[in-house]
Amino acid sequence: MKWGVVIAAGGTVEPELRQAIGSHRKALARLGPRTSLAWTLDAVAEAGLGPCVTVTGSDVADEIAHGEFVAEGRSAIDNARLGLEALPKSVEAVLFIPADTPLMDGPMLREFAEGIDRRVEVDNWCAAGLTPAGRFREAFPEATYKALRLREGPHLSGALYAASPIGLRTALDLAGSMRRSRKSQLAMAKKLGILNMLRYFSGRVSVERAEAIVGRLLGIQTIIVPDCHPATCLDFDTVEDWQHVLRAFESRDSAGDFG
Repeated sequence: MKWGVVIAAGGTVEPELRQAIGSHRKALARLGPRTSLAWTLDAVAEAGLGPCVTVTGSDVADEIAHGEFVAEGRSAIDNARLGLEALPKSVEAVLFIPADTPLMDGPMLREFAEGIDRRVEVDNWCAAGLTPAGRFREAFPEATYKALRLREGPHLSGALYAASPIGLRTALDLAGSMRRSRKSQLAMAKKLGILNMLRYFSGRVSVERAEAIVGRLLGIQTIIVPDCHPATCLDFDTVEDWQHVLRAFESRDSAGDFG
């Protein structure tokens, strides 16, 4: 498939995190000599996944050394649409990643994309990457996390999402409808089903079953890649998260990898 990339780098942070990272945007947080966005763009360029657009504010535009700048909209949903529409019409698969997972590299992105390429069956699909909690804990023993309870064991949901253009539009339409309407929220809960929710909370839903549940909810093929690299799950939403990222960055810098 012909891939394209949308980097979500819009929005601003709360004062406490702003003070810790030295910027009002996570994209501009500095690790070593470069920003979080610059490290993310390096990973995208290394992966060679085709055209790339970064959706953000004009104050970040000078940091975009790879791909194109797209001015951010009013919401995350708006930004996703803006990014999608800025990609060439020939793109068949869109990798959607944030700018606050700076320890990712090109091979991690390529591995995720290749896992999807092997499984896509229709034009209307979406995908997400997970990481086994044990593997994450081994790589980043000090980092805190919240895990999804699956039959195969606890997993973390990280920064890797992808979809076909039609699949992304389907998901965004549903997200927009839910945001506007309580009726749509109740309809989604009904589609998920009480039994499925109970199975999830008891750790009895498998990855395959989770794919089927989400696929039924969205009406599209859903793919879960369950063995992504732990670094794809190390982002920073809090000061504590940022401290973990800094320590992991320093460790990688001295060791050359994550061990």
